[in-house]
Amino acid sequence: MGQDNIKFLLEKLNQELALADNLDEDTLELARQLEREMEQLIERSEPVAERILRELIAVLGRMGI
Repeated sequence: MGQDNIKFLLEKLNQELALADNLDEDTLELARQLEREMEQLIERSEPVAERILRELIAVLGRMGI
């Protein structure tokens, strides 16, 4: 998965979190922080970021988000 795909998925995650009606501001801020941290990971090591992102997507899927 390329860097552009990871960025796209992070943006999509951010949009989905913003649309979820059961998230508080603290949760949204954590998601934004995650996005910033993922951007840093992408710059350092794309394969590591990909694995983390896949796991994050799986967790959010299990949560119904």
